[in-house]
Amino acid sequence: MIGRREFVAFIDLSWLDESAAAQALAELARPDRLGSLVPHALVRTGRRVDAAPSGWTSADTGSPDQACVWAFDLAAAADLPLLILGGGALPSSEALGTMAEGLAVDPLVSAAIPRFARAGSDRLLLFERYRPGSATAPRRVLSAVTDFRFVAEQIAPCMLIRRELVGSLPFTPGGGLWPGLADYVLRARRAGFRPLLCNRAVVSMPAGQNAPSWGCSAEEVARVARAYAEPEAPAPPDDLAARGEHLLARLVDAPRSVLIDARNLTPVHNGTSVAILGACEALYRARPDREVGLWLHPETADAYQVRSRFREWTVHTTLPVVPYAAGVRLSQPWHASELDSMRDAAAVNLFWMLDTIAWDIGYVAARDLDNTWQRLGREADGILFISEFSRHRFAHRFTVAPEVVMGACPLSLDPDDYALPMTDGPQPPFWLVVGNHYDHKHVGPTVDLLARAFPTRRLVVFGDRDQPRAARVTRFESGRVDDAVVRGCYARADLVIFPSFYEGFGLPIVEGLTYDRTVVARDSSLVRELAARYRGPGRLFIFSTDRELIDLLGRLERGDATGGLPLTSTRGPDVWNWDAVARCMLQTIDALVAGAPSPQMRHRTSLARGIEHPQRLPQPVDD
Repeated sequence: MIGRREFVAFIDLSWLDESAAAQALAELARPDRLGSLVPHALVRTGRRVDAAPSGWTSADTGSPDQACVWAFDLAAAADLPLLILGGGALPSSEALGTMAEGLAVDPLVSAAIPRFARAGSDRLLLFERYRPGSATAPRRVLSAVTDFRFVAEQIAPCMLIRRELVGSLPFTPGGGLWPGLADYVLRARRAGFRPLLCNRAVVSMPAGQNAPSWGCSAEEVARVARAYAEPEAPAPPDDLAARGEHLLARLVDAPRSVLIDARNLTPVHNGTSVAILGACEALYRARPDREVGLWLHPETADAYQVRSRFREWTVHTTLPVVPYAAGVRLSQPWHASELDSMRDAAAVNLFWMLDTIAWDIGYVAARDLDNTWQRLGREADGILFISEFSRHRFAHRFTVAPEVVMGACPLSLDPDDYALPMTDGPQPPFWLVVGNHYDHKHVGPTVDLLARAFPTRRLVVFGDRDQPRAARVTRFESGRVDDAVVRGCYARADLVIFPSFYEGFGLPIVEGLTYDRTVVARDSSLVRELAARYRGPGRLFIFSTDRELIDLLGRLERGDATGGLPLTSTRGPDVWNWDAVARCMLQTIDALVAGAPSPQMRHRTSLARGIEHPQRLPQPVDD
């Protein structure tokens, strides 16, 4: 306590009969509640009550909001803060002391508002701005929030209004007590004063069916919103923090709940779709239960028939209403809105980052991609990459906070996960050149080179440029080809040529080796990383320049090529497959949930915003 604390109180007991009101007054007047702090109070009752303590006035006439006007006048005359009590709230003197400290921490606090819990329960009541909400949270979540937090505007059945406002900003009657208080805090905010949530003060509320109602109806909330219309803007910090408390509750109530964000999955056959679907299938084998949710776009859900494919999961096509303890996004976030939605959907945010190619090559990058990934490096709980090569690229390009967990979780390297039956495709002999139309894949120039150097060799090409080719070049549009045709091309090719300068994993290399093909790829530390971890058939040769490629292909054609990167042909118990991918993700999620809430989670949800320790007034100094 800081000096002498006294308040004037307005107490609404109009919902009680005479006997119950007298009993409630006796409870409130106890020294460990209001008795030692409230010398004057105006009590609105439904019937005349003569048992009010000395200095407390009982009023059984006039509306509750008119009685509140009289209480404002009483507090202004006494030059004291005004305590508003309604809805059966039963504060302790300790809670009121903490609320008084809240008024002292900042001169622009309009009202101090405590937290609330049902009598006999350890569950907090999570209120909306102007009325009760239906959600609750374990009281232990308060250990993860600040002592005090500013909110934009809020009313509650217990609130302590600053004396300067009581004496300068009159309460306006009409429309009811709670709409009047909503109007009051909004007018106070327009003058520069905000309410302060006191997270270390918990006030008891009555339980059961007969608990009194309080707050604004939906119509009254809409009327208040219209009267004080604000321009559209991002969610304010207090809204984020309120959502953050829902997330904290899920960490305690449903720690195994996991949301899989597959919104980057499209009905196109490419490396991204193979990665997302492979991971989803393995995650479903590991966790086929209703505590797992799958989030993707409606058209994608239909295209892949996910409701029957993953029938035990909960499928979401919009932001889940009930959040999850953890969320894993199976690809890069491309826009800040995707970071925002993951922040709102799950307490723990884990991202499976495929590569940084879009940022490096530039011309396919989203406009604000750099800021998005810089923010990812600050705010994510964890980032997994599909190779150590990709992890290093991200770490070298973006600033990653020391608390962010980073690791490699490659795609499957098990041939059994790729060697599916092939029913279609061109007939041999041919060389297969794999890529797409992006410049870093280097498909067009490679086909030009091969057509000149090997004028009789038949080529099958994925991702060629749109230009005339000889009849011996068969072209397919990358990503738009039936899976069976793609597999047939790999399985029947004499050679698989992968000329890409830059990959995050190099899936065509693994797919070619799966069918026991000879794969020729451009040399990089990534290719050597794959070769060291791969377990299966095939041969893998590398080149660096056009001259080296032509020389290598010539030797392979003559049958006198030697060397190549060493591969382990036996599958062995240490093979990295899709099930290993799922284990890696789930183990990482379990560790992050066990350590939650992280500093990043508290930052991105605004739970860290506020006052950690009360600012106490300076003490007198002895001369």
